[in-house]
Amino acid sequence: MKNLMKLCIALAITITMTTTTAVFTAIASDYPSKPVQLIVPWGAGGGTDALMRVVAHFSGKYLGKPMVVVNVPGVGGTLALVS
Repeated sequence: MKNLMKLCIALAITITMTTTTAVFTAIASDYPSKPVQLIVPWGAGGGTDALMRVVAHFSGKYLGKPMVVVNVPGVGGTLALVS
């Protein structure tokens, strides 16, 4: 009787994990659905901006969608944090 109970629990866990994995795989196949914004908390033209543009260029190739660098300078990066 205990072995039957253990078998039922193992089967229930296996079915749940398989279903969950299939659902998340289906959802993740469309991600990202629109261009991704990379917010840089400093002005354009600096070293951080140049580095983030390189990161965006290569990340866009792997994501399949373009990454857009958005520079939001001001208040020590706080404006970029709230945007």
